[in-house]
Amino acid sequence: MIIICPNCDASYDYQQKEHKGFGFDVQCSKCSQEWFQHNIENSKNKNINKESKVKQLAYDEYLFSIKDKNNESRNQSADKPHKGFENRLHKSSARLEETKRAIHEGERSTNRQKNPIDYSTILGFLLVSFLSMCLTVLYVSNQKFQQILPNWAFYLKNYKNWVDLLIQSIEDFTLTIISLFT
Repeated sequence: MIIICPNCDASYDYQQKEHKGFGFDVQCSKCSQEWFQHNIENSKNKNINKESKVKQLAYDEYLFSIKDKNNESRNQSADKPHKGFENRLHKSSARLEETKRAIHEGERSTNRQKNPIDYSTILGFLLVSFLSMCLTVLYVSNQKFQQILPNWAFYLKNYKNWVDLLIQSIEDFTLTIISLFT
C-alpha cells in the first residue's frame, strides 16, 4: 500500500498486513505531518459496498493519486514540481462542473414533470371569469334588460335587489371588522 503525505506529497510503501482494521494514524518522517490513513486496500479486497458512495469516491481518489504519483515520478521536471497536483485539480474541477450541469439538467426535467399544464383549471378559471362578467353586466344594465325583456322584469328586479342586499351586507361586515381593530 502506498501512503502519500497530504502536506508534502512524500510517498511511503506500507505493508498492509500489519493493519487490517478501518485505518491507522500515520506521521510523515519528512515534514512531521500527522493524519489518519484509511485502510483502503483492505476495502478493495472486500469489494467496496456500492451503496457507500463516499468509500467509492475515496477509493477512486486513492487510485487516481497513485496513478498520478507514478506518472509524476516518471515525468517530473525541476521547473514544475506540482504538475501532478495541478492536473488533478483541473480534472476535479472539470468533474465538478459536469456534476453541477447534470444536477441542473435533472432539476429542470423534474420541474417539467412536476408542473404539467392543467387545462381543466384554466378552463374553470375562464368559465368563472366569463360568468362573473355576465352577472356584472346584468347588474349594471338591469334597467335596459327590463325594457328589452319585459317578461323577465320580475326576475331582473329580484336579482338587482339581491345584489344590492349582498353589497350592503359586505359593507356592514367590513365596517364591523374595522371598528373591532380601531
